[in-house]
Amino acid sequence: IEIKIIGTGETFEKVKKLVDSAGLSDTVFLPGYIQYEKIPQYLLQSDIAFMSDFTEYGSPIKVFEYMASKTAILVPDRKSIQEILEDGKDALFFKSGDMNDFENKLEKMINNPQLRILLAENAYKKVLNNYTWNHNAQQVVGVLKNILLNYYVLLLGLSICCSGSYVRISVKNRFFYSIFGSFFDSLC
Repeated sequence: IEIKIIGTGETFEKVKKLVDSAGLSDTVFLPGYIQYEKIPQYLLQSDIAFMSDFTEYGSPIKVFEYMASKTAILVPDRKSIQEILEDGKDALFFKSGDMNDFENKLEKMINNPQLRILLAENAYKKVLNNYTWNHNAQQVVGVLKNILLNYYVLLLGLSICCSGSYVRISVKNRFFYSIFGSFFDSLC
């Protein structure tokens, strides 16, 4: 087993001293800061990617990078991560701050290559289906369309009836519909 710890956070020197004093420098590699462009190379060489911890708020970009690299993921059970990944389906979660649980889950992943493959494949599919730039742009466009539609409903006195995929728009002010009709059709 090789362990690579990438980065130079506030605990880097402490970790380096622990690795050296335990005589693990042949097994635990601490390359320090890695240029962003080279990170995928390291991930593609890995069987397991993990985060030691993460704040309750924010978006953990590392998780998306792990998913895109088809690497099995071990993460703390933080809410922000649970909104992205599902424990046992596309990652394994450990109880945040619980080193025994972390060790147990890591050992489970090390000893079960089929589990690692399953988790990595599922995470990869999820990132392709739900977290690409195109997908994010479509979501933003959808929100903007809803905002505009609601605005014009109020402005023009529209009445909208939805039944399955059929949408009927009744307009009280035909003049405005003649101007904005194609816009409404594109929204629905």
